[in-house]
Amino acid sequence: MKIKNKILGFCLFLGLFECSQAFAISEGGMLFTKNKSREAIPLLEAEIAGGNASGDTFNYLGLSYFQIGEYKKSIEAFDNALKSPSVNKVVINYNKGNSYYALKEYSNAAKCFTNAIELDRTFAKAFLNRANSYLQLKRYIEAISDYTNFLKLEPKNPQRVKIIKLIGLLKEEQKRLDAEAAAQRQLTEEYSDNPDFYDNSDLEELFEDNEDFYNHSRDDSELYKDEYFGADKKRDDSEESLSAAQKKMLKEDKVILDKGQKEEEERQKQLREAEELLAEEKRAEEERKREEKRLKELREAEELFKKIETIQTQEIIKEIEKKEEPKIEPEPIFVE
Repeated sequence: MKIKNKILGFCLFLGLFECSQAFAISEGGMLFTKNKSREAIPLLEAEIAGGNASGDTFNYLGLSYFQIGEYKKSIEAFDNALKSPSVNKVVINYNKGNSYYALKEYSNAAKCFTNAIELDRTFAKAFLNRANSYLQLKRYIEAISDYTNFLKLEPKNPQRVKIIKLIGLLKEEQKRLDAEAAAQRQLTEEYSDNPDFYDNSDLEELFEDNEDFYNHSRDDSELYKDEYFGADKKRDDSEESLSAAQKKMLKEDKVILDKGQKEEEERQKQLREAEELLAEEKRAEEERKREEKRLKELREAEELFKKIETIQTQEIIKEIEKKEEPKIEPEPIFVE
């Protein structure tokens, strides 16, 4: 639960919408660039109705609807834009995906971002927003892949550190989900290997062969009432009132119940052992990572020491080279 809360916090922090784009400016488009989306919408729609609209006009219209919260209308505008051969379909699909994301239709959003990526695999923002969509869909493996691709395309992005931390949390959560799935598969296999545990055919045959089991006498009914409904009469010894077939059935029932209980205890034991094994593997993996980190830090320290030593040696050599050789002053010549 703590991991999920951390992931949710990162998800809310990440920027999801990058809607601005440079296009040829019309009057309606000019109003949009001035953040006057409501005023821009009727002008943009008039341009479209007059047959003078370009693909950019549809895009501006979709962005205007997006900014005022009319996400479904923005999707319609983007769909119309995609019909025009002159539009940038990468940007249109990207903006359409943002509208679906705002509607919390994360599957449709991911499809739109995928369309944009297929047209331009260098479009980093589409990878980021598709990763956010996969995150909401709990498709953590795909989200990790897209976050990684985003960082490869934008290695100096300001959100780099936060995204790296988020990737780490997602890997940890995915490992937990994989462990749960493995335990469930093991449990299913154990049940499938013991189908007789659920087989009641023996009991049914026993009931058919002993019809008198259901034929209780009036005395038996009175005894039942005395036992469970507060009558003053005391019940006689129940073993004496049972038929031989009933006694046999009770013994067989007890054997079946004991067998089921032992099998359940064994299953619980195996589950505990599986959990302990997973925990041990996790501890070993963490220890291996700590050792790798320690060795890496040690290598880095050694390399740094060598660099410092080399720099110091070079500086000493330079200082020696800078020193001037001692000048020998000529002896004065005296003329008689």
